[in-house]
Amino acid sequence: VRNAVASLVNHWHDTLTAGQRTDWETYAANTAFVNRLGDPTFLSGINQYVRSNVPRIQALLARVDDAPATFNTGEFTAISIVFSEALGQLVFSFQATDAWNNEDGSALIAWSARPQNDTINFFKGPYRKAGVILGSLALPLASPQNMVPPFLAVEDQKLFGTVRISRADGRLSVKQDFGIIALA
Repeated sequence: VRNAVASLVNHWHDTLTAGQRTDWETYAANTAFVNRLGDPTFLSGINQYVRSNVPRIQALLARVDDAPATFNTGEFTAISIVFSEALGQLVFSFQATDAWNNEDGSALIAWSARPQNDTINFFKGPYRKAGVILGSLALPLASPQNMVPPFLAVEDQKLFGTVRISRADGRLSVKQDFGIIALA
């Protein structure tokens, strides 16, 4: 992640045009986030550029240098996630009609952590990339889709993780966290 951030900061200063940086500043000024107290907060243009592109680099997707023209974070329908011990896989159920699934260059990116005892109710990380489900205009994926997590769990262990949607235009959704019990 550090290398990705450093690379993106260099791209911001050395590769992006003044117009592209201005567009990211405009996107940032018009895209609010809600903090833990419920207050709207705004990021700077470089913060939005790095925020949008680090997960794309982790997922081996193309970097997006042009700022999104739509001023939101690319919302998506809540995803249902279970872990099947029999399959050894995370199973993601999503709305096949969500915009990200019907768009080339978009992706669902998931991260998960080492399994925990089932009595643990709060987990903040660290996470490791579990995988990517690519969207496609020509062949949208059917739901559900499976993904092998970086750490396998056994029955009754709890898996924590997070999911985000990266849209082709660079919008990155807010995260959907999950804490699920492994099923036999």
